Amino acid sequence: MKKGDTLGRIAAHYRVDVDELMRANGIEDPKRLAVGRVLLIPTSGESPGRAARRKTPAHASTKASPRSRGAAPSPQASAPSASRPRPEVDEALARAQAAFDDADFEGSLAAADRARALLSQNGRDPGDRNRMARAYLLRGMAEVGLDRDNEARTSFRKALELDRGLELDPDQVSPKIVEAFRQAREK
Repeated sequence: MKKGDTLGRIAAHYRVDVDELMRANGIEDPKRLAVGRVLLIPTSGESPGRAARRKTPAHASTKASPRSRGAAPSPQASAPSASRPRPEVDEALARAQAAFDDADFEGSLAAADRARALLSQNGRDPGDRNRMARAYLLRGMAEVGLDRDNEARTSFRKALELDRGLELDPDQVSPKIVEAFRQAREK
């Protein structure tokens, strides 16, 4: 979430019910939302690969401008409302995003790996697939930041295997990340 965002505005923007948005993200008190929190956008009847893009980094916002830190846009966030809440995983993903935004690429890798460890690789829950894709996406972005381009492309490929509809907004991520992601998509 970025400063000034409300669940109502986000829900209206993505044409989802506020209650569904709260359920999908394990939100109990909508008045206690942290800037930088990563949100999953539930879909109703849309294909799993389709999701809304935000003009803010990786599923909501960060404290810094996306352009100044190269933060990622929302990957195709498409957890259906039937998806079970996973607050511990979502918190790990939010930590991975915040660390990335602060240029703490090692911290971002560690938090993304924590999220992956909490998820079952064989999970059938579409929300968990989305979360795993997000973890691999954040992992790849951090690896680019650490100049580990081969590893980044591997992580991006794994993210794309989980969600073929993932996209990065070139206005919100560095050209180097966009290029590594494009190369991963082409393989």
